[in-house]
Amino acid sequence: MVKDKEVLQRIEDISNLSEEKKKYIFDFIDMCLRDDKTQKAYK
Repeated sequence: MVKDKEVLQRIEDISNLSEEKKKYIFDFIDMCLRDDKTQKAYK
């Protein structure tokens, strides 16, 4: 369940994009999450 209304609105907006644009956004999100986890592991 998403409690942050801004996040929920962004997810809904993304769901209306073309598959190509969604893939680009999800790849970028995945990269950011991976980098954050890596940084936390080495702190």
